[in-house]
Amino acid sequence: MKWLLLSIITTSLLYAAPALSKKRQFQQPDGTTFTGKQHGDEYLNWIESQEGDILIYNKKSKQYEYATIDEDGLSPNGQALRPSLKGRRATHLNRQSDDDKIRELWKKKRQKAFQRQKRIDPH
Repeated sequence: MKWLLLSIITTSLLYAAPALSKKRQFQQPDGTTFTGKQHGDEYLNWIESQEGDILIYNKKSKQYEYATIDEDGLSPNGQALRPSLKGRRATHLNRQSDDDKIRELWKKKRQKAFQRQKRIDPH
């Protein structure tokens, strides 16, 4: 019985783990690489380049692209990060504003998830 309880607790803790936020190399399909950090958790996640740009993986194009921030989340904008574009803030004019937008979006997504969970399990 103790084994079952321990397994359930461990599994639930692992499910909600935050992204490993340490510098690492990411590779584009054409072989170019860039250094970035992953941020977020199961509700919202993204990659921040060394230049501070917010990137997201586009499953259709299979490359890391600059992110567009809107009320529903982060979405790729179709412009892939390339070495020739590094340092050019193609989509982000105000870093502080982006940080604030992401923080609010993340908070909103977490609140929605907790509300859904309360409806499923009212106890």
